[in-house]
Amino acid sequence: MTTPRPPLDAAMPNASTGPAVRAEGLRKAFGALVAVDGLDLTIHRGEVFGLLGPNGSGKTTTIRMLCGLMEPTAGRAHVAGVDVTQDPEGVRRRIGYMSQKFGLYDDLTVEENLRFYASVYGLRGSARTTRIAEQLRDLGLEERKRQLAGTLSGGWKQRLALACATSHEPEVLFLDEPTAGVDPASRRLFWDWIYQLAKGGTTILVTTHYMDEAARCTRLAFLSRGHLIAVGTQDEITRQFGQESIEDVFIELQRRDEGKADDGGRATGDGEKAQNPRDAYTAEEASRGLLPSPVAPRPSPAVRPPPPVARRPSPSKPSSRSLSPMLWKEFVQMRRDRFTLGMMIGLPAIQLLLFGFAIRTEVRHLPTVVLDQSRTTESRAFVDAVRNTGNFDIVGSISSRTDLRKKIERGDARAAVIIPPDFESDIKRRRTAEAQVIVDAADPLASSAAISGAALAGQARSAALGPPGERRPLPIDVRVRPWYNPGLESAIYIVPGIIGLLLTLTLLMITAMALVRERERGTLEQLIVTPISKTSLMLGKVLPFALVGYVQVTVILVLGRLVFDVPIRGNLGLLYLITAPFIIASLALGLFVSTVVRTQVQAMQLSFVFILPTVLLSGFMFPREAMPAFAQWLGAVFPITYYLRVLRGILLKGAGIDAMWRDTLALAAFAIVLIAFSVRRFQKNIE
Repeated sequence: MTTPRPPLDAAMPNASTGPAVRAEGLRKAFGALVAVDGLDLTIHRGEVFGLLGPNGSGKTTTIRMLCGLMEPTAGRAHVAGVDVTQDPEGVRRRIGYMSQKFGLYDDLTVEENLRFYASVYGLRGSARTTRIAEQLRDLGLEERKRQLAGTLSGGWKQRLALACATSHEPEVLFLDEPTAGVDPASRRLFWDWIYQLAKGGTTILVTTHYMDEAARCTRLAFLSRGHLIAVGTQDEITRQFGQESIEDVFIELQRRDEGKADDGGRATGDGEKAQNPRDAYTAEEASRGLLPSPVAPRPSPAVRPPPPVARRPSPSKPSSRSLSPMLWKEFVQMRRDRFTLGMMIGLPAIQLLLFGFAIRTEVRHLPTVVLDQSRTTESRAFVDAVRNTGNFDIVGSISSRTDLRKKIERGDARAAVIIPPDFESDIKRRRTAEAQVIVDAADPLASSAAISGAALAGQARSAALGPPGERRPLPIDVRVRPWYNPGLESAIYIVPGIIGLLLTLTLLMITAMALVRERERGTLEQLIVTPISKTSLMLGKVLPFALVGYVQVTVILVLGRLVFDVPIRGNLGLLYLITAPFIIASLALGLFVSTVVRTQVQAMQLSFVFILPTVLLSGFMFPREAMPAFAQWLGAVFPITYYLRVLRGILLKGAGIDAMWRDTLALAAFAIVLIAFSVRRFQKNIE
């Protein structure tokens, strides 16, 4: 029985409006693989147009080019009067697209999915509310509007996906095998809705492998090995091929394709051998309707008795040797995943060499300033003794204690030597001369080295001044005063650093997998077809996590204060303000990772490439002053290096913006550059 089709006069075009879809010489090649070749196609407004062909014939590639998901290698296409190549965003505002994966968000409810897509397409306020209510009613989704999309069956997901794709009432609707895997009753309902859309003026291009659905289309086009070989109504195509039904035509085309694949030829984008245009018929002949002559029915072979069935050997009992197929599979997959293989083999060797040379626990060469109020020969000799210990690098002289505090707060100096005015006169009068060494004790490891170095300098200079064997007090008494962390408690130093570390770990890894997860679920393809801009898409992925970052900062500050008694000496408002560029930089770095990789596993692996250096080279665990120069330069390319100085400066030292402005400027530069680079790398296509 013939499936009813919509009346042709209801779907035929209005000549004044022009075609809904026109493709001229459309071609798509992936290197040497040709998926679509020389496609000329016209679809009139209001048609329900079916695009048919065996697997690998180029149907999905054609739709993706028409939607702007892929850029054609050659040729031109216009959809709803807009050039796909010149103005893809203009096309996306006028079309709807329903992919094979539906593109739904499983963790959103039915109503929330509709709200999201309606908002993306520009519906706001009462218009959006009214449209959502109409779709829920028309598609029978009212009772399920608060149900999570991930818990829906295939038929209900299909309804929701159609509603999302048509929330803005598009001029042209592309449906790529929308009923695959759906029961017959749901498929029939789906096509009833398609007819309703067509009656409302929507042009529909649908691909399907169900021949009863193909019979419902106004016109059909057959693709074979990337070439358009037939266009017309069902009756026209069956007559031209000399077959009784569309299904017979489809089977005959598939048989020919399989025969050509056995004979050779070039490959299509789906991995099949492409047919030469001169094989059987040319593209020009197809465009003129000059199709191959009817195929004569083949005589049925004589019926022969079936051959005797050989007795099959019974399967052997499973043993430990059953492990070998699993091992073989894993090694083959490992060999083909070159990214993961390189990470496992090359990365450990690189990191071993890098961190083996970079990490040092013995802290030397602390930047030190001198406040010499004596300005005498003895004071200069004492400064030389301090320098000769190797624990201090004299980086400059200062004129007041105010300058001393600023230098240490900014991180320009980790220690300061103060020599009083009567230093030399005390030595000459054989009294004990006093000198003071102020140490930034926020880092207990570095301050311990400074304290021991100061004591060593005092002993060395005292030995030089006193005759051997003379019993008298030491000529020089060096008094060390640790600032910010007098008890040298490691928790006071580590807890502020944990804020920066956790922000880096969580935000980098979460955002690194954000776009990849969208791609794997199929929602990214659906998003790309919408008119949302690249910047909005990327910022929309990161800004919610920025709020999560602030929650993390607050939780750690509260627990650090209550549990570990970490001081908060500076302005918390300033800290939260400077945290913003650091969070944005961390999120942007994660987005950059997501644009490089293809799977969530690869995203996690590449994230660890960034995470380990941030822990070891940023100053979180080991003082940067102890590292060689190349390691300090490498650590300087990570935003956390600057943020750790901000955290410890504000929380432990009470530093203000006058001391933190350089680190703040560096963080802002990181945020701007990384977010701009990530947005530039991301392209609104699926290639």
